[in-house]
Amino acid sequence: MGWIRFNWMAVLKNIPVVLVLVLMLVGPKAMAASITLEVDPLGQEYDSIRIHMANLPRDFVWSDPPVYAGTETVVTIPGLVPGQTYKFAAVLTREDQVSPGSNIVERKMPVVVIELQPPKLWPVEIRNE
Repeated sequence: MGWIRFNWMAVLKNIPVVLVLVLMLVGPKAMAASITLEVDPLGQEYDSIRIHMANLPRDFVWSDPPVYAGTETVVTIPGLVPGQTYKFAAVLTREDQVSPGSNIVERKMPVVVIELQPPKLWPVEIRNE
């Protein structure tokens, strides 16, 4: 059985063309959104802060794992979908106690579209064959 030879030089010479084709397929993309929240424990001692999230029209499912569980009072929640509306609530835990839910913060994530500028294309080599 013979080997199929791949011409890497042909690929390398045509990188601008390949790049244009890839950019045409990809097009403009929206970036993921994030939100930074601050929890005020009101001077209470706590073991952890739990932040729960729901995207509208869903409501909180308190038995679902929180999007954050830890001791930091300023928390960034990444990976949110641009254009989607989310609501967030926090609870404090101490030993086996869980506080009632905090006030609800509801925000629509901004849609940011990054428009790619067109690349430059130029001939690298012209041959008579």
